[in-house]
Amino acid sequence: MWHYRVGKYRVGKYRVAADIVDDEFVVVVLKTSKRDDVYRNK
Repeated sequence: MWHYRVGKYRVGKYRVAADIVDDEFVVVVLKTSKRDDVYRNK
């Protein structure tokens, strides 16, 4: 049975998007940015 969840986690000043598949924590880094820069209005 597959359990598949995508979550966003805060790590210090950074945000991490991760997949959780069958109790394994798999992190795929596509881009890194400080949280201040990500949520800033442009």
